[in-house]
Order: sequence, then structure tokens, then C-alpha cells
Amino acid sequence: MYLVIAEKPSVSRAIAEVIGAQEREDGYLQGTDCMVSWCFGHLAEYVSPDAYDEKFNQWRYEDLPIIPKDWKVTVSEDKKDQFYILKRLLNSPEIEYVVNACDAGREGELIFKHVYDLSGSKKPVKRLWISSLEDSAILDGMQHLRSAEEYRHLAEAAVCRSQADWLVGMNATRAYTTKYFKKLTVGRVQTPTLAMLVERAGQISNFQKEKYFNVELDCDGIPAVKPKIFDPDEAEQLRSRCHGNEAIVTAVKETEKKTAEKKSSEKVTSIKAASEKKAAAKKTTAKQGTGKQATPKAELEMAAASEEKVTKTAEKAPKKSLKEELEAKIAESAKAEEERKNKTTGRKPAAKSRRNKQQEK
Repeated sequence: MYLVIAEKPSVSRAIAEVIGAQEREDGYLQGTDCMVSWCFGHLAEYVSPDAYDEKFNQWRYEDLPIIPKDWKVTVSEDKKDQFYILKRLLNSPEIEYVVNACDAGREGELIFKHVYDLSGSKKPVKRLWISSLEDSAILDGMQHLRSAEEYRHLAEAAVCRSQADWLVGMNATRAYTTKYFKKLTVGRVQTPTLAMLVERAGQISNFQKEKYFNVELDCDGIPAVKPKIFDPDEAEQLRSRCHGNEAIVTAVKETEKKTAEKKSSEKVTSIKAASEKKAAAKKTTAKQGTGKQATPKAELEMAAASEEKVTKTAEKAPKKSLKEELEAKIAESAKAEEERKNKTTGRKPAAKSRRNKQQEK
């Protein structure tokens, strides 16, 4: 029997499904030859300064710096139940060895180390080092477990980082707070990040326009530009070196860019095609009420004539905006549908509305 400890419940469930631990228990999953449990992230953390000495309950500048000789770790109040479950499993006589399945990285090593050390367990530890929760990746990782000793230095680096965070946060926060009589939190990551934000905000608020030069060459219609040269002497030197000399084209790269007019035309064309396709689907096989079916040849001729008519109209018509073109196409489609109905029923076409007349003009 072996025990797998993951960093989060979701990871534990994924691993349990692969290794066959399907029976749910209180705080872990049970299998025939394995158990899978989890940590809820950082179950344990370093204690606050007052746990070392009661005098640190009062924030005094004279007591700084606070540097513990023997570092103490405690379990978070809201996670104690899960820790006691892990402690019982880690010391269970059924367990032959433990698999550290926390995230593959420095923090994963730290999370497992704190729990393992606090539990007092002496079980041998193996490492599951995977970066994917795919079934194949989990299975391959479980088949090739590594020795925890390979990651000992990574775990020590995690401890060093965590203690450095504690030293900076606890001491610098108390120092600034007692100095300026206002709580000012300081952190190893927080403070440099805020400093970068303040620096960038200052650059934006104090921004001033700066004069620059562009050196432009006209090589028989092929422009070459060196933009934004802030030093006038540098710009002049570049201009003088190029003036009167030969320019050699070393590479040509062509890219097709769609203009706004071309995009508008393509959109109108696609709308027109969709409208014609919809109208064709509704069209009956009867031709002018005679009951005869239209042959494929006749349909092709009608489609070609319709396309030719649209093309000629587009060539003669003045340039319109996209909105006007869409409205015209919609009106044209409605007119065609009305004419088809009139031909089928033998009715006379209705009088054109003033709006349709204006659109046709």
C-alpha cells in the first residue's frame, strides 16, 4: 500500500482515476493498493513573531530586526482537519512509501516538505514529476517515479525563499509602520511590483514631446525610411552617407492588404449571393403559370442574365456607402420576389413606392 499526496483535490481526483482509487473516504480516496489525498495548497506556514517572544506583540522599532534562530511552522486554522488526516495516513503502518505528487516546481516541494516534516513521518518518499494531467502522462509518471533525494536542493531553495519572504515582510512592514505611524505593508514581491507601477505612472504623467527626425529616401518610387532618430547629427550623417549613392535591394516581401472599399465590396457580394440563394430555394418549378419545369440550361441562362444585370447596374451607379448598397440590394431582392409572385399568379405589379424609386435613382 502506498500514499499519494497532491497539492489540490482536483489533481488528486485525476490521479486517483488513473491508479484505481475510486472509493471516497473522509479526506482521501481509497484503492486496492493505494490511497490518494491532498493538501489544499499551503497547509502549513511560518508562525508570526509573537510566537517566538510575547514582546513582539507590540510593534517597536527598537526590537528590529527579528531573526528566528529556530524556525517554527504551524498549520492554518481553517486547514487543520485535512492536516490531521494526512498525518494519520503518513504514519499508518499500512503505508509502505509516500508519493509526492504536488506541483512540479519549487512551491510544490515546499508544500509537501512542511506537511511531511510536521507529521513526523519517516516513510520513504518518491516523486511524481509531471506537467500534464492527461491519463497517459499520469500513468507514465507513476511508472517512472523518481527518488525524492533528486529534488532535495530544490526543496531547500524553496525553504530559503519562504524564509526570506518572512524576514522582509515582517521586519520591513514593522519598520515603516513604526517610522511613519501608519500601517505600510512591505513585501519581497509586492513592493517592487508597486514600484514599477508608480515609475510607469510617473513616466506617463510627465511625458513630454521630443523632436525627432525621419530620413526618407526615394529610390525611383521605392521609399526607404529610417524613422524616429532623436539625434540631429546622427540623422544628418545618415542622410549624407546615402545622398548620391546607390541603394541595393537585398530582399522583397509582398503582402496583400485589403482596403476598406474592397472589404465593403466583398461583404455586399456575399450578402447578395446569400439573398439570391435564399430566393432560388423558394422558387417554384412552375414557369409563368404554365406548369412546365425550368430546365437546368434555362436556370443557368437566367442566373447569368441576373448577374450581368447586377454588374451593369453596379458599373453605371455612382459610388455608394455600405449602408446605401445594402439597402439597395435588399430592395432589389424584394422587388424580384414580388415580380416572381406576380408572374405566377398573373397579377399586375403593384405601383412602386416613392422610396423604391429614390433607391433606383
